[in-house]
Amino acid sequence: MFLSGLPEGVTVYEVTEKEGTKTEQVATGSNRVEKRDSEGNIIYQTAKGGEYKLDGDGNKMVKKDSQGNIVYSDKPFMETVTAVNRLNGYVSAIEREAPSDMALEESGAVNQDYILQEVSSALLSSRYKGGLTDGPWSLLKLSGQTNGERIEEILQHCASDSFWDAYEVDEIVQRSGSWYAKIRYGYKGIVNRNGIYDKGTGRLVIRREYENGYYYVVYEAAQYERDGYRFTVEKKELDREALEAGEIRLKTVYSPVYETYGVGEFILDSQGQKVPVMETVPQYTTQETLTYEEVLTPVKVSFDRDRKYSLVHVDTSGENFGIENSRKTFRVVADGEISRYREAAVNVSTRKEVLDEGSYVKYAVLLYPGQYQIYEDSDTRERPIIVLERVIKQAIKVTKDIALDSYEHNTYEIHRDPFTVLFGGYNGKQETKTLPGFYFKLYLRSDLEKTGKLKEKEDGSYDNAPMERFYNTLKKELIYPNHFYTESELDEALSRYVFVWYNHIRPHSYNGGQTPFEARTAG
Repeated sequence: MFLSGLPEGVTVYEVTEKEGTKTEQVATGSNRVEKRDSEGNIIYQTAKGGEYKLDGDGNKMVKKDSQGNIVYSDKPFMETVTAVNRLNGYVSAIEREAPSDMALEESGAVNQDYILQEVSSALLSSRYKGGLTDGPWSLLKLSGQTNGERIEEILQHCASDSFWDAYEVDEIVQRSGSWYAKIRYGYKGIVNRNGIYDKGTGRLVIRREYENGYYYVVYEAAQYERDGYRFTVEKKELDREALEAGEIRLKTVYSPVYETYGVGEFILDSQGQKVPVMETVPQYTTQETLTYEEVLTPVKVSFDRDRKYSLVHVDTSGENFGIENSRKTFRVVADGEISRYREAAVNVSTRKEVLDEGSYVKYAVLLYPGQYQIYEDSDTRERPIIVLERVIKQAIKVTKDIALDSYEHNTYEIHRDPFTVLFGGYNGKQETKTLPGFYFKLYLRSDLEKTGKLKEKEDGSYDNAPMERFYNTLKKELIYPNHFYTESELDEALSRYVFVWYNHIRPHSYNGGQTPFEARTAG
């Protein structure tokens, strides 16, 4: 390990953990119990004032006066309703044809049948809808002296409110010496919607059902608060006394007053019993737990005054890297505030075993931070990192020692049994070895020649043109134009060039203008 940016004399420790055990009380759960005072008496909940009293079903208790009547507040009950826009179709005017009977038209005696016939004909010809047998109505007092004047009064009343698109006159009745027209009204432009909003006038109309039909609650622009198509309004309902008298009237609904506790009163449950204060009591058990003690072991540090870095040698000969990641932790201690050493850095170099002469094995160098596996595709083994491509100039004999069930896309896995050896099966030589998890692919020479990965030289031998071309490009674009003063600078520059620029950014004519990464993933 090379430590740069730090002064001479730093101390380096290898950090390990010493495992141990200890006995301690461990919380395993908790219980809810009644809270008691110092003398063991149960403590009961008392009101702060204003809490609602609840009945046996858990509902708020409505306050009643001395006669048993519900007490209501002076604040209206507010509700939120939704509405849709009214369609833009309106009746422009009511057009009446010539009277069918001038004698009845000018007569002062009320002729109910004639008035109903003439009004119905005029409404129908003006395209008002009907079918309002269960709809709401209003009573219009008639003051005209002739049937014709009374007809005009009714039609003017209908035309005065453009919101409604349906009218019917049920009857002409006499009450207390005066004549009235019972006029039903409604809006049928949108069905199955209880709320209609007229953007032009700002009117909000809510349809409500009751046992004999339906009625409308009308709110003008200043009588609601709007949030999009949600409206907050005072709730209104039918006045039952007026309905029994034959009129549709509405009255505002007021909220009832609910019983509340006074300050210091005991709070009661649905059965009328005082409610105790509950507390959580943890439950413990004694058990042994693992402990980890940090152990700092000093390691030898040498300092290179010429290159100004500290050097630490770490022996990893006993590590088993083939099974799982092996990690060693070190701590560097220097005098003074750590902020003084913002340029401090650590670089790691490894010393590998010398390979036998002629060995086909090439060490894979993991260049970028966090790279622990030789696969860059979530271990699917479809696109391994290319370590080195070279033609293996030797005969290969595929024997039964190849695991047949590992065949996929012409790829073979070396079988993991004691009689398997690399390329050619067991040949009795002691120096032969098996490589667990090693995969290789067989290519015909003609196939490699077609793809351009293999070129025949003039002397009949072959070279690996693509890799040679890559090395030429690397030297021309990175090595020759730059100067690298330390091994770490060169290592960092190579990593950026290969894994960022060359693999992901630089287009290649050989790949049709794509980067190597794009060419690999396109298939």
